Amino acid sequence: MTTINKKTPAGATNTNEGNEQSENNSVHTVYLLKHSESTRHTFGTWGGEDLPRDKYFPVLIECDAVAEIWNGSTGKITFNADCVETMEAEAIKRRQSEQKLEQRRRDEANRRREENEIIHRITGMDLVRDDLVIFMTQARRDGQDFQPFLDALQAIDDLDLKRAGLTSWDDDLDEEEGN
Repeated sequence: MTTINKKTPAGATNTNEGNEQSENNSVHTVYLLKHSESTRHTFGTWGGEDLPRDKYFPVLIECDAVAEIWNGSTGKITFNADCVETMEAEAIKRRQSEQKLEQRRRDEANRRREENEIIHRITGMDLVRDDLVIFMTQARRDGQDFQPFLDALQAIDDLDLKRAGLTSWDDDLDEEEGN
């Protein structure tokens, strides 16, 4: 029996090298910044109370101006009305787009739930739409009854027709061809 004595290439790291990450570059921190409730819908907290993004908006002020006001000076901060209006319009637009996105997600989840209920009622199995063809093909290959899967596919197709406001797919094809 031959013993293999191969050396590790010089450029390769071992398990202890190259694993250091700063907190700002960690996947966990980035995920929390993007998805965490505390950073997603609020700017943070003040006195234990949340500062929700839909009630506040950030303002950039020069540090010198803040220091003057903080120290009791008569320094003034002037808000540009156009900037404030633009910021408010962007906040409204962002809220509306978030609401539309959330509504689309709810609608899609309801569609999937409705399809899954139909599939479970007909086949007795917890499957999703894409699994029906695979299970039907496998049942046919194995010489088993594939009719429940075919019936579920037809029920899903009927549901799609109902959602589209059609009675058959031929109706839609005739309209596209101009007949």
